[in-house]
Amino acid sequence: ARIQTLTGRAESALRSGRKAAILHPGGGENPVLIGNAFRTLGAQEPAARAYTQALMIDRGRIEAWVKRGALHAWSEDDVRSKRASQDLMRAACLGPDRADPSAFLGFWLLALQRFLDADRWFKRAIMIEPGHMVAHSGRAEVAMAQGDAKSAARHSGRVSPNKSTDPHIRFRHGIHLLANGETEEGWSEYDFIYRKGDAVLRAGLPGRWDGTDLRGKRLLVCAEQGVGDELLFTAHLREAVRGADKVILECDARVVSLFQRSFPETWVHSYKRGNLNGRPVQKYDWIPRDLRPDVFVEAGRLFAQYHRSVAEADAGAHAWLQPDPARVEEMRSWLDRLGPGPKIGVAWQSMKMTPLRRPHYPGLSKLGPLLTEPGARFVALQYGTGWRAELKESGHEVEVLDELDTTDDLEGVTALVSQLDLIIAPSSTLVWIACGTGRPMWMLYNHPIFLNLGLDRFPGFPTLRGFSKPLLEPWDDAVDQTRAALHAWIQDWHRENPI
Repeated sequence: ARIQTLTGRAESALRSGRKAAILHPGGGENPVLIGNAFRTLGAQEPAARAYTQALMIDRGRIEAWVKRGALHAWSEDDVRSKRASQDLMRAACLGPDRADPSAFLGFWLLALQRFLDADRWFKRAIMIEPGHMVAHSGRAEVAMAQGDAKSAARHSGRVSPNKSTDPHIRFRHGIHLLANGETEEGWSEYDFIYRKGDAVLRAGLPGRWDGTDLRGKRLLVCAEQGVGDELLFTAHLREAVRGADKVILECDARVVSLFQRSFPETWVHSYKRGNLNGRPVQKYDWIPRDLRPDVFVEAGRLFAQYHRSVAEADAGAHAWLQPDPARVEEMRSWLDRLGPGPKIGVAWQSMKMTPLRRPHYPGLSKLGPLLTEPGARFVALQYGTGWRAELKESGHEVEVLDELDTTDDLEGVTALVSQLDLIIAPSSTLVWIACGTGRPMWMLYNHPIFLNLGLDRFPGFPTLRGFSKPLLEPWDDAVDQTRAALHAWIQDWHRENPI
């Protein structure tokens, strides 16, 4: 069962573990193997029960404490999160001579933003086992949280690329390298994102494009990650279209018409996504026989091909999204009715506010000082649920277009953004809609970030301006800098646009 789990045969491992448990019901290792198999299959609740069973048999089984703790370490449920803390601490105390419990405890503390405490546990794991991959990777993430991409790349480089076989560690090493400006190796390591255990499985595809000449070939560009990433990654679709005989573009259903208009040479279709044991699966039986691709590539891989250096990124800069003219007229008419002055779009959070994502979004209360700047009309671009009530309760004077579904009507959002004078938001789908339509975009974010390739600007995105801070710092200084810049920007706008 252990070999089958390690080789990716989780269902076979589960059957073997169950047989072993029947033959040897008192063996604490068997429920652990069953739990590992369930976890590989994405079945967290059965996995947790299996680890609990192992602990009922043997309270000293460190692996079971670690695995159960790690299973719930990033849960949004407070009870499970507290249990994860207790499990991982118990494992670390039971195994003072073992590196794994200390490293996993370090990552749990990292998720709680207790960075110095996390680093101490990572150091302890490395003292026990100098080459421990997870601990070195953890120290890299602490360095990133402190705003130090150079140290992050150094830490993650101690186990990658030659020593680590863990795709997530390799991918994160790529992120650290790119944020440090090391693009060639960075993009190579970033490519391991497609080998992670939660990566999309793709059924019925030809070979993967390796960057060779596309003349005479049909290329399928596959959707991956979220819709914001799809909008970002199509920034380099034009280069692929120029090189290939035909491009088939897979995307979220919400942007099909937008992409059809923006890339008329391509054949665009929404993805067909299923699920296999908790892992996303995309099928390609929707592609017509006469358009069957010769090669495929993940959309994000286009960046590794066409965004390989600062010079190449800047040379390829362009507005790549074409909004619907009818919707543009509709949005222009609505904005005109708001009265004189610049129209500034604002958003403040992501739709998915998990504990790991929350520190990257300032929230409405932190952005409040910006919304008191006189001489401008602020327009809500926030999406998700609950934000309208939050905005109303705040008392901020922000215009809301009630008829616009900012979550699902991305054609309408794109048309509205294209008519705004400025957009201010944290890292989100809106950033790439604004850049894609060539509008001035101010982004609040935690640095370092890999898309700036080690610089204080964003190569390839000339309309994007960043206001950043280290993850460890509060948002106040970044918001103050944004407010000062906004005050000057509004004054300049009125000088250039006298009534």
